[in-house]
Amino acid sequence: MAFIAIVASVVLAVIFLPHRAPQPKASAIHKQITFTGTASNPAISSDGKFLAYADNIAVNDRRIMVQDMVGGQTIEVARGRNCYGLCWSPDGAELAYYGQKSDETWATWIVPRLGGTARELDEVSVVAWSPDGTRLGHWSDEKKQLLIVNRTTGESQPVSTDKKLPPYAEDLDWSPSGKLIVLSMYDENDKYSIWIVSVDGLRQQMILEDPQFWGGTPRWSPRGDAIYYLLEREQTTSLWKVPVSPDSGKPMKPPLPVLEGHQIGSYFTITNDGKKLAYTRETGNNNLWLASIEGSGKSQRADVKPLTRGTLNSSSPNFSPDGKSIVCVRGADKTDVYVMPAEGGTARRLTFLDAWVGGPVWSPEGNEIAFFGAQGEEPVRIWKVDTAGGQPRKFDRAEGMWPGWAPGPKVLYQTYTRLNLMALDPATGEVASLLKEDADWLMVWPTWSPDGKRIALRWKKGPESQAGLWLFSPGDSSLVLLRKGPAMPSGWSADGKWIYAWEPVSGGGDILAISPENGQAEVLCHVPLGPEIGRVWLPPNTVDGRHFVVTGHTSPSDVWIMEHFDPDIK
Repeated sequence: MAFIAIVASVVLAVIFLPHRAPQPKASAIHKQITFTGTASNPAISSDGKFLAYADNIAVNDRRIMVQDMVGGQTIEVARGRNCYGLCWSPDGAELAYYGQKSDETWATWIVPRLGGTARELDEVSVVAWSPDGTRLGHWSDEKKQLLIVNRTTGESQPVSTDKKLPPYAEDLDWSPSGKLIVLSMYDENDKYSIWIVSVDGLRQQMILEDPQFWGGTPRWSPRGDAIYYLLEREQTTSLWKVPVSPDSGKPMKPPLPVLEGHQIGSYFTITNDGKKLAYTRETGNNNLWLASIEGSGKSQRADVKPLTRGTLNSSSPNFSPDGKSIVCVRGADKTDVYVMPAEGGTARRLTFLDAWVGGPVWSPEGNEIAFFGAQGEEPVRIWKVDTAGGQPRKFDRAEGMWPGWAPGPKVLYQTYTRLNLMALDPATGEVASLLKEDADWLMVWPTWSPDGKRIALRWKKGPESQAGLWLFSPGDSSLVLLRKGPAMPSGWSADGKWIYAWEPVSGGGDILAISPENGQAEVLCHVPLGPEIGRVWLPPNTVDGRHFVVTGHTSPSDVWIMEHFDPDIK
């Protein structure tokens, strides 16, 4: 009877007593930290007390800032060129970042939290700290190898891996157990994947692959039981995670979305308790500007006016042979070829490919346009389309990019699986190598001389050499370094006596006229780049040496902190 009474009372309590509603999961809280519009690459310390970020101060120049998250005070601890990959040591006493040296090679610097003398680790980039802070994980694109670098001595030891791994790594992170390293990697076709490699080299496993969309910035959860990563689809970047075994890194469940539809940049870090995430909010777009050289001698200057406006990206402009029209590509993730008047105005769409295309150039007669493009998972190939419109033609044998088409009948382009300069006959579709041997490093922006006997291009010949402007003669296969440094070729003068080039400098860029005979350069004019024009991503194009069409890229960005981003972490 007593048992029956107890059961009855429990049943009545369940039926009649008021129920406590389930507690809702805490929603993510966003807080803006910087307000400069130039902050990027945020790194929050493991205890959440300090935030580091890179702040743009000029073209390619950045300062490394550290902010006290309690008091709010911000100090500058270092400066450098193209600084990326900021990450704190586990104890928060030091900060590592990588950037370019004066010779354009890459290195990693370790700087004390409050500033001071920085230690340089030469030829090291994209690092992750070991949990005990004594070592740094580093992927060498040159050696195609994962290296473990001693934080004190700088000595490195390779991790034995087989050839299944892709050749390039974009980011990496060390597991809390110290046994595993996760890497976001990509191949020659820009196919991204995420891998886990054991520090002893005995295990390696691909945990994610998406042939269509970018997935990267992998970060371990505090317990080492999941990998967070960013997934970019169309124009939306979302935060995902895949549960894994803390011991082996083996995926335990399919990937799960954590935050969808948020404006998150391509880099983030989290605190050790997993409750705070530092990220950037960034909005970027490209527009075209016309720089016209006015005056002569020392009084020459560039009058700059916009050709396009708005948030529809426009890039890769190229003048028609008569200088009256400009071809360019426009779009977001998918782009198409457009033609517009050289003085600006309505752009006419030539292609409807549902693809990613770029680098359009005119034929010598101005009646056709060659460009490179990729549809779906197909390789990047050279295409052409009539300037009057119609169905574009794809050249299946011509896998490559950055075409050049003048003055002769052949289309010049750069291969990317085997690095070589190729000549395409657009009438037959046949291709032929111009270099006797494949190159070791990528050549970009090749452009024919008016007589068709020489090619100006930007090239870094080898891992030890400095990038620069080179002159290649297909007739005798000779290669001559004309100018070291960042100069990018943009065209030739009609008489072949000058190569026009763009050279980024502090506060803007110089338009140069370079002699192909001795490499001597003359500054035609300086183009100031302000907040409205932004940065120049590709060399400006010209047809007469007096008018240059410039691609300006603006990308205002600031650092934000997100709390309670993962509802599974209490």
